Amino acid sequence: MAPKLVIAVVEDHDDLREAMVDALSSRGHKVLSMPDAEQFAEMAASVSVDIAIIDVNLPGEDGLSLTKRLHQAQPGLGVIIASARGLVQEKTRGYESGADIYLTKPIALQELVAAVHSLGQRVKVSETSTSAQLQFAQLQLVGPDGSVVMMPWHEAVVLRALILAEDHQVDYWQLMEVMGKNSTEYTKSALELVVVRLRKRMQSVGFEQSVITAVRNKGYRLLVDVTLS
Repeated sequence: MAPKLVIAVVEDHDDLREAMVDALSSRGHKVLSMPDAEQFAEMAASVSVDIAIIDVNLPGEDGLSLTKRLHQAQPGLGVIIASARGLVQEKTRGYESGADIYLTKPIALQELVAAVHSLGQRVKVSETSTSAQLQFAQLQLVGPDGSVVMMPWHEAVVLRALILAEDHQVDYWQLMEVMGKNSTEYTKSALELVVVRLRKRMQSVGFEQSVITAVRNKGYRLLVDVTLS
């Protein structure tokens, strides 16, 4: 059975964007659409996406720049570039920016659906392989590579809060609270240092460095599933 995905379509051509949404929604995927990178950024602050389909010629920030930024921030995100630029050097730029698949317009919707299906299989396998386990009572983190690292209590409670939260996102003040800190006295810089050390600890057992991302003016989000025991 094909995995059901959350897909973002970033395309400024209204009719094409609507056709893509209809084709993918009919396969059972949840599809979000927007005409530019700015609206995508607003959406991504609150919704976790499996695959982004990005037009190159977007108003404002172009598709290649957006692809490169997403690849650096979320290496596990699947990216399909859709472009009328079909020259080899242009496709090469797309792949160098971080695209997984480069489709040349006009795109047959059947081809798009097939590309999403293929990439979705890889995305979901990747998500499964990067799961881990926080053994909270023992203050131990078991990584996706099977290795184990001990954790200080304050990092463990931050990770536990992220695991338990809806969409794995927690506000700054809530993270301070679970650590027993007063949000009027404890600074965001101090919290950031805890998160930086937590990222490094998770990286030491097989995670990517960007496993926890900052949500601007809000807090932090955990980008992978971690089992709590």
